[in-house]
Amino acid sequence: MKTRIIAAAVLLPVLLLMLLWLPEIVAAIVISLLLAVAVYEMLYRTRLVRSGRLVIYSAVMAAAIGIWSYFGAVEAYGYLLLLAFCIALFAEMMNNHVKIRFETISMCFVAGAVVPYMLSALIRILMTYNGRHVILIPFVVACCCDAGAY
Repeated sequence: MKTRIIAAAVLLPVLLLMLLWLPEIVAAIVISLLLAVAVYEMLYRTRLVRSGRLVIYSAVMAAAIGIWSYFGAVEAYGYLLLLAFCIALFAEMMNNHVKIRFETISMCFVAGAVVPYMLSALIRILMTYNGRHVILIPFVVACCCDAGAY
């Protein structure tokens, strides 16, 4: 309980500073790095994927999706990113077809492309008119739900 309160006391001002006053590019870079860390934790720390290279590919793709969202989310560049990511995943599967199965590749694709694309909506919301204030809504709702659960 103490750990949660201390973490909230430290990280809440940092979140508010990042979302309300710092330049949008800083927020996009921080969110991109958080996406990469989330992919690493989701795949490697839970031991779903044992191949380090697949985890690195997925983490780099997650960070790239965050930066791509900041620069306008042009569809052509998104398709090229996805194509390069799929080629890297399938090349890795062909290289180690005995150890790496299609299910592993599918988990890497979902963790490296689908989930970060959904979470990068925060960056796209931030870039809109009044986005700095609108983006606080999900965080306030999450905090209210947590407080209500106690």
